[in-house]
Amino acid sequence: LFVLTVFVAYAYVWRRGGLEWD
Repeated sequence: LFVLTVFVAYAYVWRRGGLEWD
């Protein structure tokens, strides 16, 4: 379940365009 939470959080940030630290 933890992995699912991380995935959702990651997708949320990604959709906001906050992946500038990649």
